[in-house]
Amino acid sequence: MYPNFSLVLNQIIRSIFNVIVYIKKQAMRFKLFWNNLHKVLQVGLCLLFFGSAPLLIVIALDALSIIDAGNGLVFGLLTLLTFYPSLVLIAVGVVLTLVKRRKKSQVK
Repeated sequence: MYPNFSLVLNQIIRSIFNVIVYIKKQAMRFKLFWNNLHKVLQVGLCLLFFGSAPLLIVIALDALSIIDAGNGLVFGLLTLLTFYPSLVLIAVGVVLTLVKRRKKSQVK
């Protein structure tokens, strides 16, 4: 066939491998970052995400005319009931995380 075909294929495979390695490194960084947060902060972030995401998804799908959402009362109530408690948990978790990091830095 073409003499450069194997070179091009080798470069494509090498590029794909480099992207996969980069994604794995980023995932490890996120895991290390997530594990260093206080549990209260983790719960607050999860509550914010899982409480607000359904409403945001329905709004986006309705804006794109993929679905006719009509009245998104259920998703609005879910967001209402989870948004403010998650903000409180995030604020308390940030303080606890900072205290934990300060204690770790003083011990070393």
